[in-house]
Amino acid sequence: MAQAISLPALPTPHHHHHYVAPHSPRPSRGAYSPSLLRAELPLSAALRVGDDSSFRDARLLKSVANSGSLDHGTEVHCFFLRHGLAPDAYTGTALVDMYAKCGRLDLAQRVFDGLEHRNLATWNSLVAGHANAGQFDRALELVEAMKRHRLDPNVTTWNGLITGYAMNGLSSQAMLLLRQIKSAGVAPNVVSWTSLISGSCHSGDYQSSFTFFSEMQQDGVQPSLVTMLVLLRACAGLAHLNKGKELHCFALRRAYDGEVVVSTALVDMYAKAGSLTSAKRVFGRVQGKNLVCCNAMLTGLAVHGQAHEAAALFHDMWRSGLKPDGITFTALLTACRSMGLVTEAWEYFDDMEAKYGVAPTAEHHACMVDLLARRGYLDEAMAFIERSPAEPGASSWGALLTGCAIHGNLDLAESAARHLFRLEPHNSANYLAMMSLYEQHQMFDEAESLKYAMKARGVDARPGWSWTQIILRDASRFHHFVDGKCSCDDYW
Repeated sequence: MAQAISLPALPTPHHHHHYVAPHSPRPSRGAYSPSLLRAELPLSAALRVGDDSSFRDARLLKSVANSGSLDHGTEVHCFFLRHGLAPDAYTGTALVDMYAKCGRLDLAQRVFDGLEHRNLATWNSLVAGHANAGQFDRALELVEAMKRHRLDPNVTTWNGLITGYAMNGLSSQAMLLLRQIKSAGVAPNVVSWTSLISGSCHSGDYQSSFTFFSEMQQDGVQPSLVTMLVLLRACAGLAHLNKGKELHCFALRRAYDGEVVVSTALVDMYAKAGSLTSAKRVFGRVQGKNLVCCNAMLTGLAVHGQAHEAAALFHDMWRSGLKPDGITFTALLTACRSMGLVTEAWEYFDDMEAKYGVAPTAEHHACMVDLLARRGYLDEAMAFIERSPAEPGASSWGALLTGCAIHGNLDLAESAARHLFRLEPHNSANYLAMMSLYEQHQMFDEAESLKYAMKARGVDARPGWSWTQIILRDASRFHHFVDGKCSCDDYW
């Protein structure tokens, strides 16, 4: 007999975010697909009262839940209320699941409380909803309540908790729970392991993703398509080309390579791992390229400085009927920045909203500032920042400071630094970049004052640092590396 699982008190993370479980299955061919949700007809047109309506409406609600569309889900719920229909176990569970996945746990609880019949799936949906929201105490209370109602938690119940812990950055607690259910006689399945792997990847702990994958294989659990997609993302994060090639071979053996989503992940992995040729080869074989796939290739070309190829691909996308989005233009502006193509970048930026209906974001503004500043157009970069409709963020000011450091413009650098010290008071790289500029201008007193200011603010100045340390800047901010560790924990 399986022994009872006694869970320890586990900490609640400081920041909670709502995540849809990484193992959400794709709708079957007979299910309602997200395309229905984009139809011009009202969603209620898909609903009708009939003998098979319970199963049909539950499937529709499941599709709505996976799309994250609260408005559509509420419309379905209102249909029940207007027709005086009481949700049964199937539709009631689907409503609870929909509200939970859309982040409305209060409404999920109200539906749950009003159900005359609740099955194990109903309880599991509510447990998973609270776990994904980081409300672990409430999730565990529900597990105990299940037992009082003579329902034994199953592997799906525990998977909801494992996913919640993992996706909220608590991979160690997720692993602890997985080992506990194993010792209690509950066999973790591919969803259990994939949730754990996905959570580590989401937190940027790519190495742990592979550690958990090894344990999964030792446990005799075969990876799924979703597992492979997560691992490809981890390979991209680590720029691990050899491991990525192994996963590519796995995709070929499983005949996954025909899936556009797999090809997209492979393009992204190869580009980030430094093999643009392989990325282009995979991309060239994709049938029915969608926007996500094209954006992955565009981003790869941009990172590798292939601005002209990126422009050609963009025009091919447009001619084929694909409407660009913000990611598309981030890639194009990044490509222009890498090759110093100021005129072309201005054309893309000006056309974003006017021609393509894409509103520029802070990231797009930062790309333009970075390009202008690096090319020496510092006054133009400053004017661009001042004209921004929203308050400029650290990425724009950091881009300006980079350009000022390159071209030795102390006045504008000080202006940018003042904003950065306010926006990122604990990012040591901003201070160090400014101190370096003071040193170049023989302003040693000012450099020393900044050093004391860092100490007063509790910024880690790393006693004994020297200018052999690495300071670099990505699309968002400066990063200060000491002994391989980034000052803001964005890298390694």
